[in-house]
Parts: sequence; structure tokens; C-alpha cells
Amino acid sequence: MSKWLTALAISGILTAGILSIWVGTEGGLAWTAESARRLEIRRQPLLLDNYPLQSTKGGESTLVNNSKSLQIVDFIYTSCPDVCLAMGAEFRDLQTVLSEFDPANRVQLVSLTFDQENDSIEQLQGYLEAFGAIGARWSAAKFSKSEDLHSVLDELGVVVIPNEPHGFVHNAAFYLVVSDSVVGIFNIDDTSQLIEEVKWHLSQLGAS
Repeated sequence: MSKWLTALAISGILTAGILSIWVGTEGGLAWTAESARRLEIRRQPLLLDNYPLQSTKGGESTLVNNSKSLQIVDFIYTSCPDVCLAMGAEFRDLQTVLSEFDPANRVQLVSLTFDQENDSIEQLQGYLEAFGAIGARWSAAKFSKSEDLHSVLDELGVVVIPNEPHGFVHNAAFYLVVSDSVVGIFNIDDTSQLIEEVKWHLSQLGAS
């Protein structure tokens, strides 16, 4: 094969490879499965089932909030020594920011535990108190049925891996829920973008 044909063949292979990456990453926008999932949820919000919960607000509640309000949800466990503490601190700060433009508490913060065996309602309440949670704004809950928890974790791509005796290894994000659907997933260090999204959705719902 001549040098010209060899160069042409290599160029063709490189072009095909770049095209494959471009298509596989949705135009180069999604380099990971997580990024691709977040993009897909932005394009097509994820409808949630109305799973029953046991909440620190007392009695049974449900995952889906059908009133015209928003929820910012995170997944934690109360004995977590690291990332959950960071999420709790971010939620604590979000309370202050939200109070400035949402005095009616239409935006709710909800911490859901994935440690079904060890996290009681009393422990969840202690977690909230440790971060100065305002009851009207921030609640915590556990799923009434373990199978429902696993379904939601799978739907949202929440990775939870038991790591005995140290608890769990897990990823961390904030999930913006409007009525009955997840409309956005945000890094825990990107609350500024989250707040902008919240304001926009409130405006769509007719809130000031």
C-alpha cells in the first residue's frame, strides 16, 4: 500500500472514531453516563411513582407532591461521615437563600435515607436538628417499603454500595422535582444554577 493510501486509511479510521464518539456522547456534550442521564432528564422529565414514605413531619406522606410546589431532594444516611455532611451543610444554606424569595415555603427540601435498616424517624430528626433545619422548609423521610427505595435509586441512577463496617459508598446530587417529575439533577457544589432553575419554575407556577 502506498503512503498516500495508508494516510487515507488512517484518516478514515480517525474520522470514523471521532464520529462514533460524537454520536455516542450526544454531540460531545455527554462524556459520561451520568452526564447523558442528566441531559435526558432535562429533555424529558422523569415521572416518579407516588411511593409512600414515613416522614419527620409525622405519619405517612408520599414521594410525589401533587400540589403546585417544588421539592429539592437528596439521598443520605444519618451516620455518613463525609459527603452527607456536605449535603446537609448545603441544604442548611439553601434554607436561608430560599427564604429570601420564597417566604411561603413553596420550595421544600427533602432528605431521603437509603439506610432502611438503621435510620429511624428519630435519627432522621436528629440529622435535621444537627443542621438547624426549619421544620416548615426541610424534612427527612424513609421509604415505607425497601423495594420502593431500590426502584427510585435505580430510576435516578443513585449509586449506593454497602461498605461494611463503614456504611456506604454513594454518589451525591440534588434532584429538582416539580409536581410529580424530576426536571433536573445538580452537583452539590452548583447550588447557584439550582437556585436559578427554582426561580424559573416558581415563575412558571405563578409565584413571585
